Amino acid sequence: MSINRTTESMEDRLIREVASLRREVAALKQAQPIGADSLIVVSSNLVTTGGVLVTPGIANLYSGAFNVTSALGRLQLLDFKVSMYVDTDGSSAHLFPNGSSLTASGGKKMRFNLIADWADGNDSSGLQVFKYTVENADTINHTVYLYAKAYYLQGGV
Repeated sequence: MSINRTTESMEDRLIREVASLRREVAALKQAQPIGADSLIVVSSNLVTTGGVLVTPGIANLYSGAFNVTSALGRLQLLDFKVSMYVDTDGSSAHLFPNGSSLTASGGKKMRFNLIADWADGNDSSGLQVFKYTVENADTINHTVYLYAKAYYLQGGV
């Protein structure tokens, strides 16, 4: 019995197979209509509530909603961001919840809740509703400033 030895070494065969796999992966990437390197993400205009006085107590909740409607007229995925400043607008030291000027009696006792509300939204028209509440659990009044922005694929909101 004899062994058929080829002139190609195992190393040469592996190099050829790796090169072939790289060509196949490159062809797959080029064939994808959407991928991480082909998506263009843009942002909406910045929306603000302006300064709103929130008095202490659960009975004095400040609440509202941010409505985002797709320009495409249908449901669209988006990333929705909200920031809240307490007592001083635009100062990172007053950014809730960890601004350096927020103390136990100076803003850290605020409570902020945000929900993406499916029931009030509309998948057919692309309306997405984000409801929020702000509660002042402190003993003194605080002014809050809310900012919201949506990030989505180009051609959307």
